[in-house]
Amino acid sequence: MSAARLQFDVINATDSGLDYGARIRLDGVDRRNGVQVNRTYVYLRGPFGTFTFGDAPTVLGEIGYFYAHDAVHSQLGFNGGFGDGLDGVFQFGGSDYFALDPSGQSGVSRQTKIKYNSPSIGGFQFAVDFTPVDGAKVGPSRPHDGSGGREDLTNDDATVYQNVTTAGIQYRGKFDHGSFAIGATAGYGDGIASKANQKGNDLTVVSLGGQILTDHFGASVNWVHNASIALSNTEMDTISFDVSYMFESASISTYYSYTWLPPGSGLKSPATDGVDLKQNDVAGVALLYSLAPGLGSYAELFYQKQDYYSGDTWESTDLFTGIQVLF
Repeated sequence: MSAARLQFDVINATDSGLDYGARIRLDGVDRRNGVQVNRTYVYLRGPFGTFTFGDAPTVLGEIGYFYAHDAVHSQLGFNGGFGDGLDGVFQFGGSDYFALDPSGQSGVSRQTKIKYNSPSIGGFQFAVDFTPVDGAKVGPSRPHDGSGGREDLTNDDATVYQNVTTAGIQYRGKFDHGSFAIGATAGYGDGIASKANQKGNDLTVVSLGGQILTDHFGASVNWVHNASIALSNTEMDTISFDVSYMFESASISTYYSYTWLPPGSGLKSPATDGVDLKQNDVAGVALLYSLAPGLGSYAELFYQKQDYYSGDTWESTDLFTGIQVLF
């Protein structure tokens, strides 16, 4: 499998010192899927904070995201989701019922929104956003993702929630040879009965997480509690851990994610006759090696198991290797 990411950034400043700009990001640039527009937004930044307009990352996926492997991944010069473990670009089959942040299982994502990020005040930062209409993924794209004009703000069969408000607060600090961060988020939205949300479930989700990074070591933990989401008819909880160690030009990471649900979720296995997901276990090891600036190799061993209240268990072990070129 091959894919590419292409990103365009426009940045400028006013005479008064305000920064403004825009970003357009294209994902899935390959001959099989064509081009997927993944980000289209503009922003204004100053001493008061940052205002963003468009299909920018949600606060749930920004303030509520803690994954030490991703920081190590970036320090080695990797990007684009390759070799990125639980946050990778590959689909592993059996439906991926785990999430590193509250935007994963809830379905809240890169929809047309207004977002505000405060400046850092003594290490603290808060953020809030508002999304009028949030739509489900349909094929390689998402309706309401900023490219549909007025239709982005109109409910249709792909609408999951409307009037979605999410907020988060985070604290970042430093110590000798390292840094740490802790944060919490919450989100609420009105459910819309549609093909994408057949029971019209509302959105109510909270999260709590943190991570620590040193010169060679990183660790993170994140808990996501979905009290009500379109995906499941019951509560859904996920807790994820990661421990990473970085050498001069390589790293090794181990990660584990555990999801549990009470009876009645309605979640089914697309690979077996399993009905009513009981728990989802994900574990893996990732090895990254930087061959040269802009050139890296990766290998991942990924294990996933899903147990159901009724029907057969689904289980899979996958090995992924590859080369990544950045320019």
